Amino acid sequence: MSNQETKVTVILPVYNGEKYLSRAISSILEQSIGIEAINIYIINDGSTDDSEAIIKQFHKKFPDQINYIVQANQGVAFSRNLGIEQCQTKWLTFIDQDDFFESDYLEVLVTEAEKKDADVLISGYRRVNITNKVLYQTRLSKGEGAKFSNVALWAKLHKTSFLKRYNIRVFDNTVGEDIAFSFEEIFQSEKIYCSEYVGYNWFDNSKSVSNTIQKNIVDILPAIIKLFNYCTALKRSYSKTEEYFIILRIIGYLHLTMKSSKRNEFINAWQELNEVISERFPKWYNNKRIYFGVKGITFRLYASMLAFILLCRFKLLKYIIQKS
Repeated sequence: MSNQETKVTVILPVYNGEKYLSRAISSILEQSIGIEAINIYIINDGSTDDSEAIIKQFHKKFPDQINYIVQANQGVAFSRNLGIEQCQTKWLTFIDQDDFFESDYLEVLVTEAEKKDADVLISGYRRVNITNKVLYQTRLSKGEGAKFSNVALWAKLHKTSFLKRYNIRVFDNTVGEDIAFSFEEIFQSEKIYCSEYVGYNWFDNSKSVSNTIQKNIVDILPAIIKLFNYCTALKRSYSKTEEYFIILRIIGYLHLTMKSSKRNEFINAWQELNEVISERFPKWYNNKRIYFGVKGITFRLYASMLAFILLCRFKLLKYIIQKS
């Protein structure tokens, strides 16, 4: 693709990311769309390691493409929102400091989004380990459930004017910031499209914030309830499919804590959360989508939701979770 006009901004928040940061930045700069089409906002969120030195090296070589912002630690939501505010290009996308793009990532997404006149174009992703081995891959298919199958901020192309018109910003919360953002986009637009393309590599980093913060259900239950309340306040009413996916994503956080939470704490937390869900969606467990799925949903998501509900309904949770 030959294009001299800057079309897409990549927003990269950084906090103590020295180990894999060079790979992330290089993967942006080496895109086949051409460096002239790319603008990069790197927000250093108070790093105390060598991230600043790495960013400055790249900034010195590519001053026309890289906008470097240094701030006291404000959190990833603040950093991403700052990137949205600063963005002047038609399109924007996000990348995490541990992750990296395939070389044709931006070209494919921009071309497809332009063709469809999308507000948001959602693509698939790969989960890769330290040796770049693919642990699993999520490729989106057709159907209503596809757009709910990737609720990360990354592996998507967002139309900047759409985000600014509806004031869609990243929700500042301990968990689910990307989920809230994704649901707000989906609920605001009829021009959300999915691509079968897979070009985003999500690094399996055991030391990242997302892999270390979600440990015990007691610690994150208030944040889970806050997320649920935020998502259910986005609209006055929800279809059964929308209800299903909100609950699916909320329950997903319970899965992350099952191995590290004590049995009584987990069961008590689930009872509390179930009461909150039932108040908003009475008899939600009768939703047929739980048992039969939705066209386009990945099997991984469908199976995880169904398994948890069956464990609850047959009162088997106590046999799955450790006693102490």
